[in-house]
Amino acid sequence: MEDLTELILLQMSSLNQDAGGFVAGLLSDDLTRDQQISFGHRLVDLAELILERASSTPTMVIEGSLER
Repeated sequence: MEDLTELILLQMSSLNQDAGGFVAGLLSDDLTRDQQISFGHRLVDLAELILERASSTPTMVIEGSLER
């Protein structure tokens, strides 16, 4: 597995583990501003890795058409 793919999977796993607590905190209005910003930054970091991986995926020609 590629390093970038592994990093995405690790970050997704970590976010998934913390998502329930984040949602509960949102619903109960118990999250501090810093906790919300921190979780948001984690989501942005993951999104940037996904965009980087998608942008670096080689394009190949299959039966005369471009596939990504």
